[in-house]
Amino acid sequence: MKYIRKTSDTMQAAQTALERYTTYAQKSPGLGAWSLYLKDTHEHIGVGVLIHMELKIECGKVEVGYQFRPEHWGQDHAQEVTRCLIDYGFNKVGLDEIYGTTQAGHVVSQAVLQKCGLTPLGRLEVHRGSEAFIIRSPLR
Repeated sequence: MKYIRKTSDTMQAAQTALERYTTYAQKSPGLGAWSLYLKDTHEHIGVGVLIHMELKIECGKVEVGYQFRPEHWGQDHAQEVTRCLIDYGFNKVGLDEIYGTTQAGHVVSQAVLQKCGLTPLGRLEVHRGSEAFIIRSPLR
């Protein structure tokens, strides 16, 4: 799993991460992480996020993201979730722009972001030098 960020190694690390997201969600109403399930079977397939980059509210940049279980890769879930979160971010949260980031060589995720209307910006100093993309609200 070359492009997947490492998850927690221990229960304590997982608890700390969960507390970080919970605290973040309390400070940033409307933003956070959502568990993703298949509509027909209710099987958990991954997570979608609409959060400030690296959970740093002070940066002012909100990004869309997703992570799926490997057996659900390549099934267009990423596009569906990205489009839904962009729509939610613009129409419910009132964001003016939304970023997406990928690792430099992750052309599949870069293609997903571009198919969802995000345009390349180049490298940003987040997530260890990720490639960045942006979409601006058509309503603003």
